[in-house]
Amino acid sequence: MNSKQLKRIAKSNLENKWGIAIGVLLLFMLISSAGSSAYIIGTIFVSLPLEVGYVRFNYMLSKKEEDLGDLFYSFKSDFMGHVGTMALYFLYIFLWSLLLIIPGIVKAYSYFLTPYLLMDEDFNYKGNEAIEASRRMMNGHKARLFFLQLSFFGWIILTILSFGILGIYLYPYMYQTQMQFYLDLKKEYVKNPLPEEDLYVQQEQKVTSNEWDF
Repeated sequence: MNSKQLKRIAKSNLENKWGIAIGVLLLFMLISSAGSSAYIIGTIFVSLPLEVGYVRFNYMLSKKEEDLGDLFYSFKSDFMGHVGTMALYFLYIFLWSLLLIIPGIVKAYSYFLTPYLLMDEDFNYKGNEAIEASRRMMNGHKARLFFLQLSFFGWIILTILSFGILGIYLYPYMYQTQMQFYLDLKKEYVKNPLPEEDLYVQQEQKVTSNEWDF
């Protein structure tokens, strides 16, 4: 699906759900900010698992089964597993960024789906498995996600000009659109009959000459 179709579905999912969507967003931001104020410990053990939970909330909202408790999904499931994977996820991006800014950005897009795969109970990825699965799913789709996010540029400018007030509309809309992007890729991913290891090799061969595949 193209960006317009993904955004249309996102808007449809949010119809009559804006109250809980905004409420969960504000709670997410409040707790994440409090966690980040405790520096690296708070970020790792509060903000990172909460990111997985916010993605989970948007996943359940897309299925019309949303609940406030979805925000705390990581704390109720594999907490330490999610903490470790998300910490590794950000460590990888940080290390790639030490080389140059561009490689860091490319890898950020490669690993973008890590929290999505952690919260999706259709998979059972742990640790580096989720990160590697994200990399496989994003092969050939990084530019697509980039332009999808770029389509929100006007809203981002308006949000800045409104001193963040419009963010209560933008962020639920943007996160739900990105969820539709993930669900679209998931359909393609689960249909592939190749074993995971063979799938990895096959997709790696497509980008041997250009790891950046934008």
